[in-house]
Amino acid sequence: MNESRNALNASTGFDLEEYERRLLSTSKSFSSEVAVSFSETDTGILLAAYEKKMLSGQMMFEDENHPLYYDSPDINIDQLVRSQSTDYFDWPSKASKGDGSYDQQAFDWIKSNRAAVIDYPGLNKVKYKSQDYRGYNYNGHSNADPKPNWGVTGAAQAAVFEGIRIELFGEGGASSINTYDDQLLTIGWGFSVKNELGRSVLLNSMQASSSFKEKLLSVGFNVDASTVYYVDPDTKKILTGDVALEKLRWDQKVLSQLIRAMEADMSTNVASQVKVFKQFRMNDFPSEGFQWPVDSVRLAVHLKHWLPVGIQWNAIKTSGGNVTAILKHFCRNIYQYQENNNKSNYFLRISKFANNSLYVDDRDHRFHMGNNAMEKAAASGAIQTILSTTFNENYKTNSQYSNYVFIEYLDKVYMLS
Repeated sequence: MNESRNALNASTGFDLEEYERRLLSTSKSFSSEVAVSFSETDTGILLAAYEKKMLSGQMMFEDENHPLYYDSPDINIDQLVRSQSTDYFDWPSKASKGDGSYDQQAFDWIKSNRAAVIDYPGLNKVKYKSQDYRGYNYNGHSNADPKPNWGVTGAAQAAVFEGIRIELFGEGGASSINTYDDQLLTIGWGFSVKNELGRSVLLNSMQASSSFKEKLLSVGFNVDASTVYYVDPDTKKILTGDVALEKLRWDQKVLSQLIRAMEADMSTNVASQVKVFKQFRMNDFPSEGFQWPVDSVRLAVHLKHWLPVGIQWNAIKTSGGNVTAILKHFCRNIYQYQENNNKSNYFLRISKFANNSLYVDDRDHRFHMGNNAMEKAAASGAIQTILSTTFNENYKTNSQYSNYVFIEYLDKVYMLS
C-alpha cells in the first residue's frame, strides 16, 4: 500500500498521509460531505475523488491501530491510482502480463483514445485490381515536404541524390500511406511496414520523438525491429505481425493518427526515411553509378526499391547507366525469382517464348520509372519500338530475338536487344 500511496503522492505533489490525518478525526462518526473544496484542476479532481473514498469509508487507513482502520480487501488502491492516471503509454511492457486490472484500464484508455480521433481528410477507401474496396490510401503532399538531408558532399553525389529525391517524391509524400495491396501497410516513400524497412522508419521516429511515439501508443499501435503490435480492445488482446496489419488495414482511426504523427514532425519523419533508404537501398550502390545519367540512377534505384531482387549492382555497375542493360537485367532477375519461388506473374507478368526471349506485359505502367527513362531512350533511338498490334509470332520464335526482352508499355512494344 505504501507503494500505491507514494505513486498517488507523486502524481499530486501532496503528502497524502498527512492529508488523511488532518482530514479524518479519531471517531468513526463523521460526515460524508467533502470537507475541502477543490478547483477544477487535475490535482483537485484527483484529491476530491480520493477524499470521497476516505469519507465514505471505502478507503482503509494504513495504521491498524488507528480507529479508522478498515480491513477492506475489496478496495484496490492500485486500481484507484490507475483510475486517476492520465495515460497508459507503458502498455507495450505491462499489458497482457497477468494484471487484469491494468489490462482493463489500459485497453479502455486506448479504446477511448481511438474513438476520439477525427478521420483524416484525404484518407479514403480505394479499390485496387478489384471491384471491392481493398484498403485505404492517402497521398500526402510531397510538394510541401521538407527536402531531405542526405549527408553527402560533392556535386556528382548531390545531383544523384537530388534525382532520387524527385523520384521518390513523385510516388507520394513522406506522410503518405496505403493499405490496399499485399504489403498491408506501406508508408512514405514506399516503405512496407510488413518488412524491416517500414518498421525501421517508424521505430527511428519513435526513438527520435517522444511525441511521435506517444501518438502511436495512445491508439494501441507499436513497432519494434521484428514485428508490429496492434491492441484489440474488444478482445483484450495484443495482435502481432500480419494479423495486426490486417486489423490496421481497415482501422481508419489508427491510420489517421499515424498520418498526424508523421505530419506533426515532418523533419523527423523525413530524416527517418532518409536513414533507412541509405542503409538498405544505397549501402552497396557502386561508385561508378555517380557518373551515370541521373535518369538512369533514378530508374535503377527505383526498381531496386520496388523489388530489391531485381537489381544486383555488381552486374550492371559497368553499364554506364545504359537503360536497356538496366531493364533487361531487372526483368530477367524478376522472371527467375518468380519461377524459382512459384510466383509466376506475381510482381510482373513475364512470359518466356519458344526462342528464349522474355515478354513483359506492363499493363500497370510500372516502367514510367526513372523520369520516363525508357520512353526517352526510345525517342533517342537507343531502344527500338513497334506498335503492339504488329507484335507477331516471328518475334516469339525466330532465334534472332532469343536474347531480347520485349516490354509492352501503353500501345508500344519496346524491343530491348
